[in-house]
Amino acid sequence: MPLIEEPVVVAIKKILLATDFSPSSEKAVSYARALALRFSSTVEIAHVFDPSIVTSYEEAIIGLPVNERRRIANEILDRLRDDLSASGIKTRTTMPEGPYRPWRTKGLVLADARRARCNP
Repeated sequence: MPLIEEPVVVAIKKILLATDFSPSSEKAVSYARALALRFSSTVEIAHVFDPSIVTSYEEAIIGLPVNERRRIANEILDRLRDDLSASGIKTRTTMPEGPYRPWRTKGLVLADARRARCNP
């Protein structure tokens, strides 16, 4: 088996962290933080806001107005940004808006990744 004679250098300039605020997304935040600290990366946090979807039973019953749900989502994004920034990580947030369709949501996130010049 041939050996690599030259050292391999890995650089991750930007990390796109897509979140839906679920427990799985919280784990992804931990991974993004560790990678960003290790590689001195910038983290771009993206959340696609769907005005037609409620995320809890209370929201469905109470019927929170879309503007209130949008404000809450922005507050959560701001907390994530502030949390990562407190660790010394340069962080930016974005929240494109549109109806949830798996193919469309993926497209919105990928378009944001291209705009932010994140590595594929």
